[in-house]
Amino acid sequence: MQNRQTKIAAIDIFFVAILLVSALGVVARYVLIEENGILSKTPENTEAAVSVLITDIEGTSSKLFVEGEELSIVADGNGNGHKSSVIADFTVTPAEYYAENEEGELFLAYHDEDNGNIDCRGALRVNGFYRNGFYYLDGETLLNAGMTVTLTDGKVKVTALVTELSLMSKQ
Repeated sequence: MQNRQTKIAAIDIFFVAILLVSALGVVARYVLIEENGILSKTPENTEAAVSVLITDIEGTSSKLFVEGEELSIVADGNGNGHKSSVIADFTVTPAEYYAENEEGELFLAYHDEDNGNIDCRGALRVNGFYRNGFYYLDGETLLNAGMTVTLTDGKVKVTALVTELSLMSKQ
């Protein structure tokens, strides 16, 4: 038998160094950046103003939308409500609808002001987290403009369209 001598070449040291650096990179990412790491970006609780439009509801429902009133906003399909408060009185106008004239053309009409349906515009104050360009009510429930949400005081439920969402500055 022959005696074989093993020589460590420079290329072997290079590959071992690459493996070590890769392993250190994985560990560093986990320790520094991941969810509870030193550099993790835990979202901060932030207040937001949510502008909503509620269309074609009974006129008696407008009493829900008074400044300071506490409402629940349901933005997901499972019915979990999130506390919100009305920032200012809602603007109430007669509800719009489209009617047809004698020539078959559609025109914009309004319900009777006294006892007809109404449209409401207003804003709610909500708490949640702003993360990666999106706003989450509880860290999981996405809320953004264009969504349809349900507002309720526990007795009456109305459907509202979110028209705008803006973060409120901290004072």
